[in-house]
Amino acid sequence: MIDDLDLNLFQLMLKNKKLPNIDKHIVNRGIQFSNFFATDAICCPSRATFLTGQYVQNHGITNITQGYELIYPNDPTGQDGDKTFLQNWLKEKNYTTGLVGKYLNAYAADPAKPEGWDYWVALFGHSSYKMTEYTYIDNDGSIPDPEQNTLFQTDFIAEKGIDFIENQVESNKPFFLYMAPTAPHTNMPYQPGDGFGRPIPYSLTYAATLQPYPDFPLNESPDLVRKENFFKIDGKSTWITDNIDTEHVNLYYKGINNYYKSRYSNMRGIDKMVGNVVNALEKKGLYDDTVIVFLSDNGFYMGEFGLTQKGAPYEEAIRVPLVIAVPNTDESLKGKTSDALVLNNDLAVTIADMASVVPLRETDGQSMVPLFSTTNGDTSLKSFPRKRFLVRFYQEATGLEALDIIPEFQALRTLTPNENSLYVNYGKEHKIINGETDINGSYTEATEIKDAIEYYDINLDKYQLNNFYDQLPPLMEKQYSKTLNNFKTCKGDDCHFYENNIQSDLNH
Repeated sequence: MIDDLDLNLFQLMLKNKKLPNIDKHIVNRGIQFSNFFATDAICCPSRATFLTGQYVQNHGITNITQGYELIYPNDPTGQDGDKTFLQNWLKEKNYTTGLVGKYLNAYAADPAKPEGWDYWVALFGHSSYKMTEYTYIDNDGSIPDPEQNTLFQTDFIAEKGIDFIENQVESNKPFFLYMAPTAPHTNMPYQPGDGFGRPIPYSLTYAATLQPYPDFPLNESPDLVRKENFFKIDGKSTWITDNIDTEHVNLYYKGINNYYKSRYSNMRGIDKMVGNVVNALEKKGLYDDTVIVFLSDNGFYMGEFGLTQKGAPYEEAIRVPLVIAVPNTDESLKGKTSDALVLNNDLAVTIADMASVVPLRETDGQSMVPLFSTTNGDTSLKSFPRKRFLVRFYQEATGLEALDIIPEFQALRTLTPNENSLYVNYGKEHKIINGETDINGSYTEATEIKDAIEYYDINLDKYQLNNFYDQLPPLMEKQYSKTLNNFKTCKGDDCHFYENNIQSDLNH
């Protein structure tokens, strides 16, 4: 799992042939999913969804500042925390399990090795976003001095992943290796106190603050091409129009462009990591029998609508790269792109299906296994039952103003042969007061957002520039509102019902 990789960057680098190992060993051997979405487009909630197969309201990890502490040592959802995560489902079939890299925000080496993991090398603390001098707990429980960690983090993750393959995996026993480098989300310096209108701080205009992969300097990365929605804020809700400065766009572009170049460089390092890990699998005789899943936890804004993080409900954050290479996939499907509507909710369920294990908690995802079937052979949008899904964001005070301005919202994303739309309800704007926020909106300063609901017809408006909510027919508005309320509390089969049916939920 890669960190903060947006689909635009991934597709451009594949097109430019700058990811040869990913292309050869995963893309050409598997299926790309062009309609893969994160239902919670911010790192920790999304990673918890990957490990549970659940919408964020059901696994309970709703933010990045508390993160792991929301379910450990006590889990208020009653699901026993990460004792019922994916790795423990696989232990039922005697899998050897390993994690290398980023786990969940606020994990702080306690426990030294969460239940269900045989091999555990986990980054923790804010230094995990540094490419050197990062803090981690090793498999033996020790915590090496960060100042001694001079190996570039991506190479370190590769080294530990290879160690797992060479020394932990038995040739006749199944294994699950979860590799989670921080790249391309490398350290992005910012200055506390910068106003909301400075989503990219002035300090970022200096390339020296960035951390490109050593083998690929910034001058080998192309410049960012501005999209049509770059710093376009007209028609957006007030949380954007009140906070984004559009008078210094060229200055912001310099900072964004330097960070883009760093991300491009770091993805080349990720590609090198993939090649090294595949070589280890081949030497062990495991490559031909190994499923490889390549994905990001969420996308990333590179100045679209003036935004520079993730979390907000637009395509740049919620539509995410996913490629899955499955041994024995029909040759006619290898290297193909599927437009089936699939989610990060689906991956744990899909892995469980492939491994023939039963999840240890009620899941909301749907198995993607039929999309790889040689008897099915159809990976199109109409071949998968889902037609829509919930996207959710819980506001918090992170100290990163580009994130903190995003209000809590629930969104309904619909994608069928006849409809391609986004309906967003922001509800209330929760003001940040002295670095703290009340997500229930009980502060007297909390006010209703003007234009609190947005509706985009993406077939007509690819860049989501025009809010057509005022033009929605009353019956459609009623349907969207009703469906969104149903999704907010759904679990398991009820979620599948609301995802797979368009009209009938009004009477459900």
